[in-house]
Amino acid sequence: PYKNEQLTFKVAGIYDRRFIAPITPKDYFNLCKYKDFVAYYNQHPQVEIGLHGYEHIHKGSKMPVEFQNQDTYADTAYKVNKMYEIFHKAGLNFVNGFTPPAWNAPEKLMKVLIKNGLKFLTSARDLNTPITREAQNNMSGMKKVSILYPQMICDDRVVHIPTNFQITSAYERAFEIMEMGGILSIKAHMVKNF
Repeated sequence: PYKNEQLTFKVAGIYDRRFIAPITPKDYFNLCKYKDFVAYYNQHPQVEIGLHGYEHIHKGSKMPVEFQNQDTYADTAYKVNKMYEIFHKAGLNFVNGFTPPAWNAPEKLMKVLIKNGLKFLTSARDLNTPITREAQNNMSGMKKVSILYPQMICDDRVVHIPTNFQITSAYERAFEIMEMGGILSIKAHMVKNF
């Protein structure tokens, strides 16, 4: 039935105006409701929490890509401001860095984040490009950024940190990155299931 529903939405021209999968009710996972979780990570000496998104959903076929080009500046600013508000209200200690859902960081999002004092961004993920000193991102997120080294972006206002390894990557890739003086940056989810 799910595939039939998707086809119906496409034919009717409403595909990009609807959520194409079931979504969790608003505020269901709001950090303010999980005080023990917040307390645990606030006291953890080896963990820094950064920002990732407000809802992590979007209408249409690119559902996990929360920040898309068709969003208005006002919509983007609302989501970003709510994201910061929740972290502050929950009392979560966090660093002012951001990894956008699905690695997508359009210009409107970057403007809003910079206005909020963003220090670093992780918006390039490449697990396949061969490791060389000049290797640039060819996978998800920003293109033409290094997959080995942090670099300044947005008129030198933000540090970009690439993601170049995950648990399914060959260990040789990690050694190649480190041998070239690159930053080994791993994408991982700390909490997968509740």
